[in-house]
Amino acid sequence: MLDLEAPLSRSVEINIEDLTMKSVSRRTMLKMAAAMPLVGAVPILGPRIAQAQTGKMAIFIGTAPHFGNIVVADEKGFFRKEGLQTELTPFASGSIACEAFAAGQGHAADCGDLGALKLWTKNSVGICPTARSGAWSIVVGGKGINSATDMRGKKVGVLMGSTSEYFARIYLAKAGMKMTDVDVVNLRPPEMVTGLVQKDIDAFILWEPFGTRVSAATKGEARILAKGGDYFTEWMIATASRGYVKNNRAELVAYMRGLDAASKWCNANPKEAADVYSARMKVKELDISRSMFEGAHWTVAYTPEFRRDIERLGEFINVKVDWNTMFDSSFLKQANPALVS
Repeated sequence: MLDLEAPLSRSVEINIEDLTMKSVSRRTMLKMAAAMPLVGAVPILGPRIAQAQTGKMAIFIGTAPHFGNIVVADEKGFFRKEGLQTELTPFASGSIACEAFAAGQGHAADCGDLGALKLWTKNSVGICPTARSGAWSIVVGGKGINSATDMRGKKVGVLMGSTSEYFARIYLAKAGMKMTDVDVVNLRPPEMVTGLVQKDIDAFILWEPFGTRVSAATKGEARILAKGGDYFTEWMIATASRGYVKNNRAELVAYMRGLDAASKWCNANPKEAADVYSARMKVKELDISRSMFEGAHWTVAYTPEFRRDIERLGEFINVKVDWNTMFDSSFLKQANPALVS
């Protein structure tokens, strides 16, 4: 836990099953997200973070293990070692965290590649990758759904605006289908499980641990049909506001150094890292957390592989990736020149 001399961030209890299952309009959801990041959590940010608060970096994240190295860096003091104060705010998903960030709160947000790329088209700049994996994203089918073609005309849950939307488009395209060939239902992660159990939807495309959860809840009737690694590499990416990038170089360089050290530690100690994440986020499913940590490569390196994958994503959604204006690798380069290639 955090030492008492430097309480730099608050631990927020996470229990995904306790999140509201009610259908909420998009506008209402955004208002709720901006006012209170997680159901049951005490807001730890004011209406807007003042740029004058130098030395403290407000970071928006999701709750899944995808954000594990950021949680570990905060919890085990990797950021503090670099002289950086951090304040993590968990949201129900990375895409919701990015929506609140885009509304003008926080200094930086971490989310999947599709959400990050959409932020870059606005007043935000990519600052580093945070992880990559081919094991997180999943396609889950209920009874009678065994392939993409079985989804034609069926209700399919997809969290629009997240990486799962990208996966859905790729998965269907490989079967010669389009998103319009299925009845897309825009749901939040916990609602996917409830929807499939109650047969309100026939399938969903999301990420773990929700596939494992719904399989257990339906006693194996619902099952994972495909994983993202057979179609694409999923990246988690940190994005900051242009104002913060312009005025807070010292904080961002410290962030890069701390997260790089935490990433290397997570890669070398995936089981312990998963346990640190699970304890901080109050997640009881240690076996799932450990599996997801082992299926990830934690990295902040700005590489040709990263750029190629993001450019492919850009082509798929008709967004031209301009690395000179959408991404700033100078903080990584200052932290460690070897991280930029």
